[in-house]
Amino acid sequence: MLLPILALAMMQSPCPLYVGVSNDGNIFFDRFQGWIRIDTTVLGGVLRQGCRTNATSEPKPVTSVRLVVAPKAPQEKVNAVFSILEKDGWPRENVTVEPWNSQIHKVSGRFYMDKLTFSIGDSVVLHFEVINSGREPYWLDTTGLPGMPFCSGYGVKLSHDDMTPVTHALWVRGNTCILNGQFKHVVIDPGAKYTQDIDLSLYLDVNMKGKYVVQVEHRSLRRNGDPDDPLDSKATFKLQLQ
Repeated sequence: MLLPILALAMMQSPCPLYVGVSNDGNIFFDRFQGWIRIDTTVLGGVLRQGCRTNATSEPKPVTSVRLVVAPKAPQEKVNAVFSILEKDGWPRENVTVEPWNSQIHKVSGRFYMDKLTFSIGDSVVLHFEVINSGREPYWLDTTGLPGMPFCSGYGVKLSHDDMTPVTHALWVRGNTCILNGQFKHVVIDPGAKYTQDIDLSLYLDVNMKGKYVVQVEHRSLRRNGDPDDPLDSKATFKLQLQ
């Protein structure tokens, strides 16, 4: 009877669960490719729900647990997490513990575009590629995306080709952040790459012909109690709508 059970377990898709404890003692878990802050009363339910790729997919049993601990995380919070994990069938010896130390992160980010000439009404998309060449998972802030990139550290400045500023309501709204939920992050594993798409129609009227200079940046974010996102990157593009 044991062999069929083991065979079934081996056939299951991997379902890793990340849990993080920050320097301020806040607890996070990874859901739908984003980090969400929770408290200890919710963690047990998260384990029992299992993994989902989206809100409507069928849950799958958790197959592994990785605990990421910040350097100054309160020990009592770490112990509380271990206690909950053990109650739900994950004793300490079965949990992979990883240090959370921004000093050993080796990440690089670059902006790029697939093309620079667009027809009226085309989608104008900017890409931000992040490569983690370090030894630890990297937490890229995705708060507010896709509608409010400014919340996750992105800034866009528009100019005409003569460098006179483009000022209209779209540009103002695109560089605004109104938070109405929890901070979120995407975990980029060591050796992995992640690309975030930014819709430039949040800033630019794509139905108006013209030549534009787009200056973009991803600025470092450090929020109290949340994972640091210290990645700074800038780029300038000259694009045309015709």
